Amino acid sequence: MIILVPLVITGTTVAVSLLRTPLYEASATMLVGQEQGKGDSPARVEELQALTLSAVDIITTRPVAEEATSGLGLAIDPEAVLENLSAEQTESGQLIELTYTDTDAERSQRVVDAVGEVASEEISAQPMSAHDIKATVVEAASVPSTPEEPDPLRNGILAAVMGTMLGFGLAFLMEVLEPSGKPRGKME
Repeated sequence: MIILVPLVITGTTVAVSLLRTPLYEASATMLVGQEQGKGDSPARVEELQALTLSAVDIITTRPVAEEATSGLGLAIDPEAVLENLSAEQTESGQLIELTYTDTDAERSQRVVDAVGEVASEEISAQPMSAHDIKATVVEAASVPSTPEEPDPLRNGILAAVMGTMLGFGLAFLMEVLEPSGKPRGKME
C-alpha cells in the first residue's frame, strides 16, 4: 500500500501533465516617463507612478488588442488576447510588466511585443497630465524556450509526496481496523 499508492498517483499525474497542451509565457517591459526636453517643469515621481496605473488600464483595452493583432495579421479574437494578457506595475513604480500566454511560443512573443508597441503609441498620445508623458518598450520579449505549464517534474514530485502521505494513511487504517471494518480492541 505504501509503495503502490504513490506510484499510481505519481504515474497518473505525470501522464496527464505530459498530455496537456503546453502554455508559453512571453514578457516585455515598458517604461512610463516624461519626454526629455519637453515641458517647463519635470513631473514628480509620484505623478509618474500614478500615471503608470492609468497606462496599465490603457494596455488592457480592446482597441489596443485589436490594433496589435491586426498589425500582426493574426486571426485572433481581441477578447482572447485580453484573457491571456496581463499588465502590472512593478515595484519601481514607472515600469509595467506585460505578459502574454499562448500555446505557441513564437506567437506569444509576437503578440506581447505588438501590444507593447501599440500601447506605447496610445499612452504617449493621451493627454493624461500637464506633462508630456512618453511610454517606451525598454525590454522586448524573447521567444520562450520552455513551457510555463504543465510542469511534469513539479507535478510528479507533488503527487509523490501526496501519494506517500495517502499510502501511509491507508496502511495505518488497514492496521488499525479489522477486516470487518471495526476497530481492533480488547475482547471481553
